[in-house]
Amino acid sequence: MEYRIIDTKGIRTLMPVPGSSSWYYACTDTDLYETQQLYQDHALPLQRLLFIYYPKGCICEPIPPEEGLCYGEPVCINDRLYILTVHFGNDRICILEADHDLQEMRLLHEMQCSSIADCYNLRLSGSPLTLYRQEAHLFELLWPEYSRFAIAPQESFDHRYNDSLLFTKWTEEPEYREETVIRNLQGEITEVLDGPLFILPDGQKWLMQ
Repeated sequence: MEYRIIDTKGIRTLMPVPGSSSWYYACTDTDLYETQQLYQDHALPLQRLLFIYYPKGCICEPIPPEEGLCYGEPVCINDRLYILTVHFGNDRICILEADHDLQEMRLLHEMQCSSIADCYNLRLSGSPLTLYRQEAHLFELLWPEYSRFAIAPQESFDHRYNDSLLFTKWTEEPEYREETVIRNLQGEITEVLDGPLFILPDGQKWLMQ
């Protein structure tokens, strides 16, 4: 059997970067709420974020590991990589933008970690690039716009498309089914579709029924 050894520093989980067909990532832990709890309990191990380029298999670690520094799931939009970092020691949430080969990186947005309730479901989405968090009954759009509104407990944010926020809503009675709830940036429902909606990399929209 032929195989290649990819040195991911002991991180055994490899995930595709959403929006990219070439980049994968390996991270110690991208659950920012969990790492926040570990930091508060003084039990947070050093976190690492590695990017692996397919098909070459080359590895890049663009951000040196640092005590208290954690990472959310990266995304790729229009061949640009976006990295969400939270530094609990410095009380900073940062969004970094990198070119496709990770040779250049710039700070796109910065805010205080203490300005939000916690890091539960703190994530990036596109397109355009958006920072948000979601609780059981609440959705909070954090950047580039700010909005906060109630959602149904069965709703889960899926992605943003221009000025529309798409949520998947499920029900189990009388049988399990899903629908797509489309809201504007203020949280008002503008349309409900029967079935989950998928937007493909080339812009096609598939409604699954």
